[in-house]
Amino acid sequence: LKPLLFELSLETFNVLHIPFGYVTCIQSKELISRLLIMSDHNHGEIDDEYKFSLEQFECSKNVTAK
Repeated sequence: LKPLLFELSLETFNVLHIPFGYVTCIQSKELISRLLIMSDHNHGEIDDEYKFSLEQFECSKNVTAK
């Protein structure tokens, strides 16, 4: 799988829309960070949490799991 990488910044007030069915991996680059997630359902309302190994993705050698 070939991932798409996006870097969001407070200075540009970015918004990233992720369509239904896509896998996400979120990693902060700063120790003190904030993230706002908007969804069409409440947290815990549906069972949609799946775990994937980073080795499944082409960029896994460049990404470190935290």
